[in-house]
Amino acid sequence: MKRIIRRVIAILLCVTALILVFVPSPESYASTVRGDYEMDGSVIVKYLGNADRVTIPNMVTEIGKDAFADCASIVKVTIPDSVTTIGYQAFENCINLEEVVIPESVRVIDSSAFSGCVRLKKVNLPEKTKSLGSGVFAGCNSLSTVPIAGGNLYYVCRDGVIYNYDGTEVVQYLAGRPYTGYSMPGSIEKIREYAFWGASNLTDLIISSKVKTIPEYAFANCSGLTNVVLPYGVQSLMAYSFADCDSLRNISIPDSVGYIDVNAFASCKSAALQFDGEVGTLTGTPAPSQTGTGTSTSTVSGNALQTDDSGDTVYTGDLPVSTRGNTTTAGPYDTIEDFGDTRIIGGQALVMMSRRPPVRGFDLEAAEEEDDVAESNYDNIRVTNFGDYYLVNGIYSEYSGGAENVAVPSGAERIGNRAFYQNENLKAVSIPDTVTSIGDFAFAKTGLTSVKIPETVTSIGYAAFYQCEKLADVDIPESVQTIELGAFDGSGWLNLWKYDPSGSSYLIVGDGILLAYKGGGGKISIPDGVKTIGPQCFYDNDLITGVIFPDSVLTIGEEAFDGCTNLKEVSLPNNLQRIEDRAFMNTGLTQAIIPISVRSIGVGAFDNSELHPMDSVVFLGNDLPSVSYKPTAMRISGERLRTPSFNGVPSAIVSANADPRENGSVVSPESLGFRGQVYTITDSSSYPGELELKSALSEPDEEGQVVIDPHVYAGNRSYIMTNVSDLAFNNYDESNYYNGRLIWAGRALQDISIDGNESDALKNLLGGVYTTEEEPELSDNNAIAVTCDPSVFPTGNGASAVLPGSRENYILSVSSDDSTEDVFKDFIAQETGTTRMTLVPLDLSLRTMRGNINISKLGTGKLEVCIPVPQALSGKSGLYGAMLNDNYLYEPVALSEIVVDGVDCIRFVASHLSPFAVYSLERESEGASVVQSVTGSTTPETGEIMGYSTGAGTISVSSSDNANYLSDNRMEVVVNTLNKKVGDTVEIKWFLIVILLCLGMILFLVKDKKQNKNGQG
Repeated sequence: MKRIIRRVIAILLCVTALILVFVPSPESYASTVRGDYEMDGSVIVKYLGNADRVTIPNMVTEIGKDAFADCASIVKVTIPDSVTTIGYQAFENCINLEEVVIPESVRVIDSSAFSGCVRLKKVNLPEKTKSLGSGVFAGCNSLSTVPIAGGNLYYVCRDGVIYNYDGTEVVQYLAGRPYTGYSMPGSIEKIREYAFWGASNLTDLIISSKVKTIPEYAFANCSGLTNVVLPYGVQSLMAYSFADCDSLRNISIPDSVGYIDVNAFASCKSAALQFDGEVGTLTGTPAPSQTGTGTSTSTVSGNALQTDDSGDTVYTGDLPVSTRGNTTTAGPYDTIEDFGDTRIIGGQALVMMSRRPPVRGFDLEAAEEEDDVAESNYDNIRVTNFGDYYLVNGIYSEYSGGAENVAVPSGAERIGNRAFYQNENLKAVSIPDTVTSIGDFAFAKTGLTSVKIPETVTSIGYAAFYQCEKLADVDIPESVQTIELGAFDGSGWLNLWKYDPSGSSYLIVGDGILLAYKGGGGKISIPDGVKTIGPQCFYDNDLITGVIFPDSVLTIGEEAFDGCTNLKEVSLPNNLQRIEDRAFMNTGLTQAIIPISVRSIGVGAFDNSELHPMDSVVFLGNDLPSVSYKPTAMRISGERLRTPSFNGVPSAIVSANADPRENGSVVSPESLGFRGQVYTITDSSSYPGELELKSALSEPDEEGQVVIDPHVYAGNRSYIMTNVSDLAFNNYDESNYYNGRLIWAGRALQDISIDGNESDALKNLLGGVYTTEEEPELSDNNAIAVTCDPSVFPTGNGASAVLPGSRENYILSVSSDDSTEDVFKDFIAQETGTTRMTLVPLDLSLRTMRGNINISKLGTGKLEVCIPVPQALSGKSGLYGAMLNDNYLYEPVALSEIVVDGVDCIRFVASHLSPFAVYSLERESEGASVVQSVTGSTTPETGEIMGYSTGAGTISVSSSDNANYLSDNRMEVVVNTLNKKVGDTVEIKWFLIVILLCLGMILFLVKDKKQNKNGQG
């Protein structure tokens, strides 16, 4: 009997060993099926059941993207108080869903979470819900109200409309609201995207006079909407804002509207647009304008533009630029061309397209929201703080206290971006003399009443004191050399100065920075001693006709004269070094003479393409300036800011000794500076003077044609092209400019002609230029080429990136960045309690293909990245990701481990571009540590249990679903333990297999002693 028992046990041990052979690797548990749910940790990835009433297990912390989308069986959903986030489109198009119970724990409900739930009648919004995405309840035709807990400080619901708490934004107009008319409250300044989507009961609409932009899809699919009144002040109608409004008949467009997207009224069958103002009602073609036809120029005796004995270009005339004649019109637009592209809607309505639509890059209100969304994911930050603030690498950030007077500690070197943002309790701040810079939006919208900036500070960031309405006293020392765009816009201090009739017309602060101007028009003289013309100092001042600069001016700031449409005479100073982005955009200048001293010119600096592009630009001296760009151009939303410095200018004249192909210069083929023909003077004594074509940079038109006009007007005299250099079509590296260099432009060269005429000299130079027989492969819109550092990655195969919604082409570079390694390790050690890790710090750098402009902010966009697993982490399981935001605070990043074309890769989503790290943890007793976590130990802030965020300190099992969930967790612990490697070579399970097989063989072969003895006797 004992023998039989031993053999049975031996067989069981061998079977157990065989089972262990097939124990799956931990990777197979990255996404597991638990009952009716596909789970990724504590996140529901997909609901697999078909029940009509669903109670989500109380171990779940997040309902993931599309988790219940299109589930037609569900009628009621009860969400447990462990859930903090309801993801993007989580319950979209659950057409039978009638009731949802949302617990107090939910903080975030992402965009379109319940959109298209046409039978949804009951849903609540808890007290602590602080973030509602766009279109959360879009198209919920049965939903007429959403009860919001009285203590909620973020949202209110009144009369079937959800507003933000202060009543300045329409968040969601509930589609089930029974009334046909809606007059928007006068306090409303903003309408959320998809806010009215699918509101079929709505027929008559009056929009608040404070609204400036009708955003994408705001009123789309409002099938009953018939009449719309847009107030004066609305500036733009974005894409699909009124799409599919089948009943729309009348909409009055005020003349404040400067931009109507070509798809704003897509699929509207019979909309009649009425344009107010002197242009009148437009029903097919615009009213004719009365435009002057003459062109007047200031003439200078002699040859104003010549070459000296050394070949340098010199200007001997008066420096003021030539002017065009005055124009008179019957309406607010100069010519019929100013209507831009047109489109007929329903066979009758003209849509006006402005050539300068609003740009979020310099729209402070939009940038404020953009920065907040993209960079302030503080819910996920793990860092040891110092009471009410964080201090990381000398950056003082995220003050969360409520004190009226705050003393920034000595040792802080920078006031971080948004450090005190929207802290209305703050009245005064003491800044130590260790601080050298103040970050973007650092004190924006605070209750600050006064500020003394120490003499160590050299720069004040973008919108740093934006809309500090109570700020009355500001002390800016001479140490401050840079004040960025919008730093004091809307502040009480600046407003008081502007409306004080006494004192100078010029506000000069810091180290000679002309911050603001409140004088009149005409020809103005900048005071002596001014070194910098501050950003937007003269913005949109259409009374100024000329400017005289003192030689003390070194910098003309961003948008300094942007929109000065009557500015036609400018004498640039002899010592000028920098002309920043859009400094003279949309002015009346027709020519520009760039002094020898200028070292850099910003993108869009002389872009007058909205009005009339300049005729030419002249660069004096042999050293050509480089192209520069400000942080506003580094925003992903600033696509329209990234225009060439001399956009639309056909001709540039440089010295005979200047090299236009030098990499980085403003007329280099690779830069975003000039896109026309570059000439040098060969004979300045004749009339007209003679030029040689030195470099051809014109981009092909839609048909692939480049036409070169040999007639050039520059320096107040005429020239003609008489010769073509044999390097005219070469890059600085002597490769052909058109030969594959315009892939980013989306079109290839087909033909070149000179003013419509053939040129034998030109033909002989086109041998290597692409023609119709052989064209380069062009990049698609939003194409991103990914390059991986070969010293970090075993291969670049499998790498890819996508930026949804973007229209530009980019290059994403992923390289090593050892400078952040210690910072990451400190944060991770604080979060995990272990210093044993393998960590690979990386730098993610995104730049535009056109102009190589680095992108620093993604705004509301999300960059989806897939890269190979770094060599140092190859073969390791359980990879984690992390980023540092712009204040060097730590943010965990969710990684997915996948295989692409046979290559092990990691996939993640980045909301901003910043230092990134991939790491794996090593623990002495990983199994014991995990079991301890499962039985109750949690991370203080989130209750994380080895990757499963519970939102509570202990686990309570209250249903079979929860029991299964916990069981799966324990099973996962067992799997992880069995697959743990000993010495990074062999998994524990193989040792167990050998031991079990040996025991089985021993039990099977051993013989009973008594039986043997009897046998022998």
